[in-house]
Amino acid sequence: MRKKAKTNINVVAALIALCAVIIVASASLILNYYTPMINSKDNEIENQSSQIASLNATISSLNGQIASLKSQITSLQEKYTANLITALGAKEILSGNGTVLNHLFISGTVTNTGVTAAYNAGLHVNGYAGNGTVLINITVPISYYVSQDGFTNATSLSTIYPTESQGADISIFHYGNLANFTITPVWTNSP
Repeated sequence: MRKKAKTNINVVAALIALCAVIIVASASLILNYYTPMINSKDNEIENQSSQIASLNATISSLNGQIASLKSQITSLQEKYTANLITALGAKEILSGNGTVLNHLFISGTVTNTGVTAAYNAGLHVNGYAGNGTVLINITVPISYYVSQDGFTNATSLSTIYPTESQGADISIFHYGNLANFTITPVWTNSP
């Protein structure tokens, strides 16, 4: 029996040794087979990461160029648009009679010094009483205009072409006494 037990132990030891050799050999083969592939993939990842960083830098540069071009477009649009300049006189005319409305009389010229037509051109008028109450807040045509608290006898807003001037003859009737007022030319760059 001892011989059989010893033989069994030798067989088991031989099998264990054989399994160990097979495992080590397999691990070596697997390592030798996959290591170049892993290294190749690591190199690809490194190259692609470098490309991504380069592309991100290019995107950032292009975004900067886009912002600069947008700024240039805005600047050019400002240079190549209509521009209304006023040469106006205005005065408050009191009625002298408590039942008749006072009126702001505006006269003079409005000239387009820009390079394109000024469409829907008019004058925006704000007028204030001494206590800051708004008495007038209206956009009026430049040519002939009379307003009596909502009643209008006027032409439509104007189109003023480059270097063209248009005369103003405007009366805006209102209640109360104006302490101050502003007159601002307004227009659009398209009809």
